[in-house]
Amino acid sequence: SEEDALRLANYDQGLTLKQGYNVYDKGPWATSLRYSEKLKKFYLLVNMQDGVEAEYAVLCVADQASGPWKAYRLDNPTGAIKGLYDPGLLFDKDPVTGEENGDIWVVHGQGRLYVSRLNVVDEETGELAIDEKERNIAIYNYTGGSFNEGSHAYKFGDTYYIISTPTWSGTPSKKSIAIQTKDLTKGPYVVKDIMRSFMNFGENGIHQGGIVDVPQEDGTSEWWSVIFQDRNKLGRVPTLQPVYWEEDENGLNWPIMGVQGKNGDQAVVTMEKPHTGAVTEPIPPADSDEFDSTEYAASACSRAGEFCYDQAGYFQYGRWRCCRPFCHPERL
Repeated sequence: SEEDALRLANYDQGLTLKQGYNVYDKGPWATSLRYSEKLKKFYLLVNMQDGVEAEYAVLCVADQASGPWKAYRLDNPTGAIKGLYDPGLLFDKDPVTGEENGDIWVVHGQGRLYVSRLNVVDEETGELAIDEKERNIAIYNYTGGSFNEGSHAYKFGDTYYIISTPTWSGTPSKKSIAIQTKDLTKGPYVVKDIMRSFMNFGENGIHQGGIVDVPQEDGTSEWWSVIFQDRNKLGRVPTLQPVYWEEDENGLNWPIMGVQGKNGDQAVVTMEKPHTGAVTEPIPPADSDEFDSTEYAASACSRAGEFCYDQAGYFQYGRWRCCRPFCHPERL
């Protein structure tokens, strides 16, 4: 595992920009970040999609979110399924106690979704590996659109939820759906649209994102979604949408995004921020691309979230077709 981590971080020419190779607009896709209460570790799982010699996934593990992080390579060379496309990491829980039961899953794929079991290799380091037998289990194929991807997996009580983003039937525009089931690997699966708004941006719908509960002082929770929209040259813009749990005519509960009562058809444009109890000073995003100083350029690049390194690890300011953020070797 150490040798794999060194190779993927230091020797892959696509990542180090050597010999004319690069991963601009390629490389790692759709990171999944989770914390395991049982293993007491933070986990970051991402797939190396293209621009590399062979598709694979990278698992980063740390005792605390600030690091240091240790990276492991996860290969998935089974038939046509390579790597773990858009992985959604899930630490399964007992439906009664709510405590982790030791089962670890990752939902992945585009179009047809798959689930693979992950096993603990070393509890001290937190290293995980893909199970040799329970891998690439086909679980659901969404037929109401194309390119269903960006899976985020959850378990609330005895019900599993997968939130993903296919296109509208016959269009390139995206929407968000929720898939629920009592049995993750065998189904049956029920699906519902949970966000169909264009968010005041032409006919380009919502893209990938997940949901989170924000505990309140009175013991209740606010629910929110952090989900982005592809806005062409403006980039992938994160949005914050409220989530309301609503029961359908069959008694199933669904996390509906946007304006309450609109069934996911209308996103909020302005709204009071989540009640987290924290007092924070608003900080405006970068609003210039002049790069008048080295200090501001680094700040602007990091805040914009799209930056490039040269072979020595320094920012490359003049390249606007930049790469997606990745774990640079010196920062693992």
